[in-house]
Amino acid sequence: MEDLIEAAESSYDEEHKSEQPSFSRKRQRHAEPDLEISILGRKSVCSTVIPAHAARLLEAMSSFRRNDLLCDVVVKSANAEIHAHKLVLAACSEYFRAALANGMRESSMGIIDLNKVPGTGDPVDAAALEVLIDFAYSGVVAVTESNVLELLITANQLEMPEVLAQCCQFLLRRMDVQNCLGIMGLAGTYSLHSMRQQAEIFTHRHFEEVARSDEFLNLSLENLLQLLESDALSVSSEEVVAEAALRWLEFESATPNRRDSGTVAAVLKGLRLPLLSTSYIADRLQPHPAIIGSPDTMPLLLAAYQFHCRSVPLEGPHWPWDRGPGNPLQLSFSLPSEEESNLGMVVVARQGRPNAFQSLRAAALRPYLRKAAVQPVLYAIGGDDGHNDRQPYKCAMYLHAALGEWIQVAELNQSRSVCGVACCGQKIYAVGGYDGERALDTV
Repeated sequence: MEDLIEAAESSYDEEHKSEQPSFSRKRQRHAEPDLEISILGRKSVCSTVIPAHAARLLEAMSSFRRNDLLCDVVVKSANAEIHAHKLVLAACSEYFRAALANGMRESSMGIIDLNKVPGTGDPVDAAALEVLIDFAYSGVVAVTESNVLELLITANQLEMPEVLAQCCQFLLRRMDVQNCLGIMGLAGTYSLHSMRQQAEIFTHRHFEEVARSDEFLNLSLENLLQLLESDALSVSSEEVVAEAALRWLEFESATPNRRDSGTVAAVLKGLRLPLLSTSYIADRLQPHPAIIGSPDTMPLLLAAYQFHCRSVPLEGPHWPWDRGPGNPLQLSFSLPSEEESNLGMVVVARQGRPNAFQSLRAAALRPYLRKAAVQPVLYAIGGDDGHNDRQPYKCAMYLHAALGEWIQVAELNQSRSVCGVACCGQKIYAVGGYDGERALDTV
């Protein structure tokens, strides 16, 4: 009987042996999608951000530093040793990151000596360093009038841009005519280009008041010339600039060992002498003690006299007041007259002060002028009176910026209006136009 049962079980196993692996594989194939769906379902759960976590983390790290817990680096300055964590310092400062994360000696020794900062050789201010490390652990920095300068310098040395930006904004919000030159100089020293640009704009707009400040007297010759030669100065007349220059020269002459023989001539070259009247040159500049004692200035004054006493030729040397070759500016605007309201005038001119264009309305009765500049003046070439276009002008004139008058120079080879005008080198070309009867194709 037992033999029969064993035989039956053996027979059953043989009959179903091939089915068992198939059954097992079938169950595995069905189990895998069930598992994948389950994982996808878990992925759809939203993460939760806890806002207070970052603040608690900073607070804990600050507490560790105060209690000298887990600190792994010491920052040394002239009068202080500050224990801190490498990770925090490297996260807030490019300087610390380079020192600690690039295999430098400070990384292995655990000491950062800031008595001499590489690249500058200057020591770091201890009080400013303490404020900056506090900022690294708290995100809070207190900028005041008493610490802004040291904070700015130290933040620049340690490459901490957030604090540096706060210091710059603090200074710019408090900028006035008494300190704008100092802020501009500070920005130049530490390559803070945006702050320097804003300080320059403020200085140019308020030059008349700035020139009366003590900071103006303490400018170096190089910085003074950069200011005097700027085309962006907002002044009522060139005499304002000249008076500022004379005030600086008087202060310079009273300061021992500050002036050399070429200083006065360099300052005069920085002025736009043609924009000064002959009476001002004769009564104020020429007899000034600083100018009398500098023989190099007489050729400059003589050239200015010659500019006033005769018309400037279309071809000639570069005058001392020329600002260099540069590229012409093209300005499109309208000069209204009684007859015309939109004349589409085109002016091609050298870069210069805005007040050089103040008297352009005197030419409003000549609506079809074309104007161009060679040397530091403005030329009006051809045109008509706005009433009779059959009788165009043949003359050419230049605008005397100081006198506010149009002065006649050479004539055109033929009368023309609505012509094109271009500067090329030291020559002016009038192209095409209308001679009263027909369109022209001549130059």
